[in-house]
Amino acid sequence: MKRIDAIEYRLEYLGAQAEEDTQWLIAKLEKMERVLSAALPYISDEAARAAVKQLLAELEE
Repeated sequence: MKRIDAIEYRLEYLGAQAEEDTQWLIAKLEKMERVLSAALPYISDEAARAAVKQLLAELEE
């Protein structure tokens, strides 16, 4: 029974860690979107502008 309890505890820990990691990743992606959106008007190279627009479009999905 102790082994089952240990496995259940580990699964709960891993689930909580995955949730925390997911929230961290979402925050980083949101920050990246804000930075790219703010930088877009200052990018003069058309290829770079197109690349940033594509990244922003993918972040929207």
